[in-house]
Amino acid sequence: MKLEVGSKVVYPSHGVVEVCGIKTMTVEGRLMPFYQLHILGSSVKLMVPVSACDEMRQIIHSDDIEEVFMTLAEPGEIVRKTWNRRQRDYLEMFRSSSLTEVAKVLRELWKMKRHKTLSLGEDVIYKKAMSLLIEEIRIVKGVEADEVKNKIIQCLEESLESGSLEVMRSEV
Repeated sequence: MKLEVGSKVVYPSHGVVEVCGIKTMTVEGRLMPFYQLHILGSSVKLMVPVSACDEMRQIIHSDDIEEVFMTLAEPGEIVRKTWNRRQRDYLEMFRSSSLTEVAKVLRELWKMKRHKTLSLGEDVIYKKAMSLLIEEIRIVKGVEADEVKNKIIQCLEESLESGSLEVMRSEV
């Protein structure tokens, strides 16, 4: 993905970022271009090699936000797996190019959280998923974070009311 100064993209491990510059630096005797990124909503800046930006994805289009809310409101299911397998799956979903996948992670963890205490790793992923959804939708829609969070919670509550509470299955 080729980015320009001013581009806003999602860097899954950090959230929504804006390209604030492109700088060439010498690394191990070779000139390498780097993106200078500013993490929106914080004062943190980072430098990422242009060659390593394949993790980044375009910010969601405003027309696709309703699909994210519909995903949050679906009953979904909780798949019984070991905690480390679930965590690996969640991280893989985060790295996908879809905010809808992040919404599925949040929905599953939100339901689990209503029935048991999440592990430390699951709680970190839960908070990260919530934060990423809020930040990205807030930026695209141009609304306050509290408004987005309230809509997300409303959709998650609907997921409990629509159909069965959850479908449990075991993975062999």
